[in-house]
Amino acid sequence: MKIRIEAALNLEQKAQAAQVRREVFRTECVEELCRLAPTRLSRGRQLIARLVPEGRVVATLTVVETTGDRALHAKNGLSFGNSDRVARYTQMAVMPSHRGLNLPLYLLLEARRLYIEAGGLTHTWLLMPAGRAATSKLSTMLDFSASQQTVAGDQGPSRVLLRDETASAALFADMRTRSFLEAVCPRDLEIFASCQPSVMASHHLVREDEWVAQ
Repeated sequence: MKIRIEAALNLEQKAQAAQVRREVFRTECVEELCRLAPTRLSRGRQLIARLVPEGRVVATLTVVETTGDRALHAKNGLSFGNSDRVARYTQMAVMPSHRGLNLPLYLLLEARRLYIEAGGLTHTWLLMPAGRAATSKLSTMLDFSASQQTVAGDQGPSRVLLRDETASAALFADMRTRSFLEAVCPRDLEIFASCQPSVMASHHLVREDEWVAQ
């Protein structure tokens, strides 16, 4: 089995990502977290994991910039300096049939390559259900720090996972995670990132308030 991680650049790819979110969130969270049509979601940077050669999308992740959004940051117990540039990971969804393959780790590593590192972002964050925030692989492997404060998230009581992208610990964590993924990946599975130079050339992230307003 082959799975390709790629940026969702066209309407078809974004519609496929939306379908994954609908199936996952409606089934598991009762309400659909993403209520925006694919055409209105165009300003968020999305990644998808696609089966090759079948073409079916089995996972997705959205990245939006929240730099300067003090109200959103304060709501989630975050505070940043004037020179900090911040991005949020949101709407991560993996189809039940393809869980256990560490797809969230692959998606986050590729998001960092395409958007965070290339775009000069200094911090990244996301919300995770409070009960598993501190013990998740994002905390134990990717060096995200879980907040002590519990906040209201789309999936109930949550904690913020925050990472300083400029710290050497973040780079070492990524290297450690890649080594881990190479070691645990089944022999009959290949997960790879597509080469998309055009994405690198237009890596600017849209602010979350602009994206939601679409």
